[in-house]
Amino acid sequence: MNSRILAICLTAGTIAATAAAQVPDQLLLVVDSSNNRVAAFDPFDGTLIDPLFIDLNPLGATTPKGIAQVGDEIWVSDQVQDRVDRFDFEGNLLGTIGGQVPGGGLDNVRGVNVIGDEVWVFNAGTNNDAPGNAIVRVDPVSATIIGNILLDTSPWFALPYNGENLVSYSGTTRIERFDDAGSLLGVFLGTGQLNFIQQMAETSAGTVLAAAFSSTTASGRSAGVWEIDANGNVLGIVPGTAATGPRAAWELGNGNVMWTNGSGVQISDLSSGLASVVLPGSGQFIALLTLDSADCYADFDGDGELTIFDFLAFQNAFATGDPQADCDGDGSFTLFDFLCFQNAFAIGCD
Repeated sequence: MNSRILAICLTAGTIAATAAAQVPDQLLLVVDSSNNRVAAFDPFDGTLIDPLFIDLNPLGATTPKGIAQVGDEIWVSDQVQDRVDRFDFEGNLLGTIGGQVPGGGLDNVRGVNVIGDEVWVFNAGTNNDAPGNAIVRVDPVSATIIGNILLDTSPWFALPYNGENLVSYSGTTRIERFDDAGSLLGVFLGTGQLNFIQQMAETSAGTVLAAAFSSTTASGRSAGVWEIDANGNVLGIVPGTAATGPRAAWELGNGNVMWTNGSGVQISDLSSGLASVVLPGSGQFIALLTLDSADCYADFDGDGELTIFDFLAFQNAFATGDPQADCDGDGSFTLFDFLCFQNAFAIGCD
């Protein structure tokens, strides 16, 4: 586990030298476009862990929108800057796809997600030689555009679901089904049910949460986060989300629902039916970041167990100036690295 993730995990709970705890191996990441940042939350109860997990301001971000984990990287789309920025788990910029240049291939981008062996980026403009309404296919290894799937209206997101992929739109009120090759399989949610659906997420019950940004005249349903069953039937609205213009939603581990809109990141308590803002701003899309739990910093000798030999291995690395022994990540070797390692050892490994 790298030093920055370790530091974030150490702030997520109380460290007891005599009692072992578990280092969280997942974080819930949310894009905030008014403050140009990615914030990190506890995926179980939505507790704010780091309000500035990634700072997008140095990149001149305008309207960061979508986010996805792509292998050991984090990809964030910028709707107005017409690009996707790639970061490591430390928040360091690795590269950019697209941009406002001839041949950039992206314009007015929305969501981004891993579909099969590709990354799909959702595009609606034609500047920078972009294809208009289309799914832009990107190779995650080379981080280059490899093709487009043309669509007849403005797309927003794709959710892998039951062996297929659900694609949402703002130019129509339907959700369509695609296979991994981009072939249309049919309709999941018919026209006129919900309007301007942005991000979708699957619940633990196998239903779909759909963030409908606008109200629907045909069905009379308001904007809100709506739950849909596997057959495309609308089951009901998540309490506290009606007429709020939501953009994304995610079921937390405790059963409540985190969602975003122009007021920030909010959580609906399903027992009380009330929603509360947990981070002000302009909330956009949500993604789950899964860390490599097999890479446990405290298991310094890599034998799969936490023993005195891990302390000896750390001490030897420290004595030789091995960068791995810079536990607190400050670029120097001090007593604080020993304290950092001691804390990591006390927390333990999954």
